[in-house]
Amino acid sequence: MNAEMWIALGALVVSVVAALFTGLSTWYSRGQLDAARRQADVAEAALEFQKRVHEQEAQELGRAPSPGVEEPRPAGPARPPAAPAPSPVSPADAPPASDAGADWTGAAHGAATPEPRVSPWTVTHARGDRYHLTNGSDRTVHDVALEVGRGGRGRTTSERWDRVEAGDPTSFRSPRPETTADRALVVSWAWTPGGPRHEWSAELPPRR
Repeated sequence: MNAEMWIALGALVVSVVAALFTGLSTWYSRGQLDAARRQADVAEAALEFQKRVHEQEAQELGRAPSPGVEEPRPAGPARPPAAPAPSPVSPADAPPASDAGADWTGAAHGAATPEPRVSPWTVTHARGDRYHLTNGSDRTVHDVALEVGRGGRGRTTSERWDRVEAGDPTSFRSPRPETTADRALVVSWAWTPGGPRHEWSAELPPRR
């Protein structure tokens, strides 16, 4: 093998190594970008869930009084005299030591928290025809069903998961929507296994 052939072979090896390095760098950069997007989706979902919770509480409570300002009270009959103070509890009437951590009524602390009355979901575009459905609450949800494009022109996307953990950006694929109906998205779930089902409707977000 003469020198020219050695030079050509060396150039070919260098080209292959350079192409391989470029491909690995692109793959690594894409992986880093996808990981950053997933983290951003989780943070956005958590903020959106807290916003919905606060808005729901505000609607239920109505206008909250300003801090440090006493709300005006309507005129009415005088209040009845206060009830006499309860007599001291004797040791025989006190709850047993084994009830430590329980209320006087017997309801133990740490009882199951009520189910949220707002949706925990946000949907974001990941890449291509892939999207993220993220649970922004601090609870695991169960028996999750997703449907995209019901009644549209394109193919309907249907997915199901037994459970989705808190802060989990679950992925699903959906073709590019052609009409508004193709973007329609419906998610149903239960907060507890076998519990009452809830439903949330939205639209696929624009592609990035």
